Amino acid sequence: MFKHQNVRIAFLLLFIATAIADFWYPIPIANYFLIPIFFLVLTLISSYFIQWNYFFNSINHGDRNSNKIAITFDDAPLEPYTNQVLDLLKQHNIKALFFIIGKQIKGNEAIVQRIVNEGHIIGNHSFSHANSFPIFSINKMIADTQQCSDEIERVTGKKVRFFRPPFGVTNPRIAATVQHQQYISIGWSLRSYDTTINNPTKLVQRCLVSLRGGDIVLFHDWGKHTLEILPEWIEEVKKRGLEIVRADELLRIEAYR
Repeated sequence: MFKHQNVRIAFLLLFIATAIADFWYPIPIANYFLIPIFFLVLTLISSYFIQWNYFFNSINHGDRNSNKIAITFDDAPLEPYTNQVLDLLKQHNIKALFFIIGKQIKGNEAIVQRIVNEGHIIGNHSFSHANSFPIFSINKMIADTQQCSDEIERVTGKKVRFFRPPFGVTNPRIAATVQHQQYISIGWSLRSYDTTINNPTKLVQRCLVSLRGGDIVLFHDWGKHTLEILPEWIEEVKKRGLEIVRADELLRIEAYR
């Protein structure tokens, strides 16, 4: 996929070429505005598609020739939802990756410890998960993610490597934070939309229609019908000959430092 740096250079060269061409063939002044506008629109759109790897590389799936997939849950720990999801995963002997919001750890330390004790893995999902996180200064963003990592280590003793930006939004500041903190950014290849789809049948279909080996599936433990549809979805995954494994196994990457 095209990269932000390369696209920026391409648009700059296009702007220069347009200015040079203007000496011989008069170009409407509006064209000079169209070039940066198109660049800004492309940049804005790209920030919402982590799979494009536009600003930095995220790992969005595993080996496509594998029969293994991984499931991830964003926004833990949340009572009672995370415990309910853990109960279900234990019943089906499935391990998952939970992306933790640091500010929610205090008071829910037992849930975070339970996640680790039951064989799941944990990743950093920022401390604040603020709507304004993508426009934090780089220093503030680094401090925010470090605070989350510190809280996770305080409770579990684990130094996390996996990071998923809040809302899956990416931009140059988040890229700089990931690089500075030496995180491994984990995206997804199949998004459930379990926080917006109100119909359980449609939600199951959404999570199955394009499912294939190597997928990293995004759920939220507080999704409107996540807990309700998971048993049916898990059974269908098994019928298709797919195995649900932990993300670190799927990707063959150590989850902790």
